[in-house]
Amino acid sequence: MTAATCGKHNGGDEELGGFMERDPSTVSRSLDLIFVARDLERIADHATNIAEDVLFLVQGVDVRHHAEAQ
Repeated sequence: MTAATCGKHNGGDEELGGFMERDPSTVSRSLDLIFVARDLERIADHATNIAEDVLFLVQGVDVRHHAEAQ
């Protein structure tokens, strides 16, 4: 996970890190959860990109990167 995305998880990664430190048998499951969370975030990012493209194609509105603020 990048530094930019770690803050979005409300400390879940740190909590899993604590579990891994206290009980090494949880390392495999904790890493699986971290990777699943990362993958779900990527899926959501792709879905957002698709929705932005559809809005642009249908309505001609560019909503990417907060274009209205520019």
